[in-house]
Amino acid sequence: MADADVARFLRWFTLLDESAIKELEQKVGTGERVAQKALAQEITTLAHGKAEMEIAKKASEALFSGDIASLPVALLKQMATDVPSITLTPQELGSGMALIDLLVKTGACSSKADARRQIGQKGVRLNGKQPSGENPTVSASDFLDGEVLVLQRGKRNNYLVILAK
Repeated sequence: MADADVARFLRWFTLLDESAIKELEQKVGTGERVAQKALAQEITTLAHGKAEMEIAKKASEALFSGDIASLPVALLKQMATDVPSITLTPQELGSGMALIDLLVKTGACSSKADARRQIGQKGVRLNGKQPSGENPTVSASDFLDGEVLVLQRGKRNNYLVILAK
């Protein structure tokens, strides 16, 4: 959200007192996004409770830090309602699927040419790690606990691939 809107939204959508809002307002525009994070946490807490907010916060931090493997698979599966996701059968995956094909199948890339370009520019990560090789493939061993793969394109585009049992 735009920096100019944060203080107004904090006043409208949270139960923070004016002194706390003014303190957060001083940090707007510093690049740390402290006020935006506080707004997200307050709204999530009001809507879903503190426990759910902590889960969402942990998931968000892991996604953006690249430490996806540290998240429990159950939490990753729960994220399927919040990020684009697909389910693959073991037969669809076979002994391995070209990453290019998976990027198109998930909707992360609009075409194979786009997928090749994203991979070439190192804009794709699997469970937070850069794929290796000239024509990378994805196999069952890439899935966390043999169940979930987080495919990331760029900094903010996350896709969940679930391997059906």
